[in-house]
Formats: sequence, structure tokens, C-alpha cells
Amino acid sequence: MVLYQKHGEKGLQPTYTKWSSNLLFRDYLRTHPLVLQEYQQLKRDLVEKHHFDRAAYTAAKEAFIIDAIKKAENDKNNL
Repeated sequence: MVLYQKHGEKGLQPTYTKWSSNLLFRDYLRTHPLVLQEYQQLKRDLVEKHHFDRAAYTAAKEAFIIDAIKKAENDKNNL
């Protein structure tokens, strides 16, 4: 999804909200190795449980990812 915002004389500049969340999640995992290990274990467990159901596998990761992004945003805001 691309959202546009007015940005000075340059006109409309795209803002990539999904990409910024993805990068925030990636960076959070890079700086929090224990969370990364939890995520890796979750993915291993879910691939066994939802081996033939990609939608269920993806949906089951959602709560973990949302929680990590919220924590990353909180860390970023407290700098």
C-alpha cells in the first residue's frame, strides 16, 4: 500500500507504511537476539502444525509480529 503526503515543494512523496513496519520488525529482531530466537522457534513449531496450510501458518505468526512491532515502536519513541 502506498500512501501519499504533501512534502514541501517536491509535491507528493510516497510513504510506505507496510515497508516501514517490515523494516522496524527486521531491525527489532536484529537488536533483540532472544526475540529472534523466539520467532525462529515459533516458525518451526508452526510449520509442523500448519505444514499444508500457508494461510494458517501466516495468521498464527501475526500476534507475535504485531507485538514485536509495538515494542519496536515503543523503543524508537523512547530514544
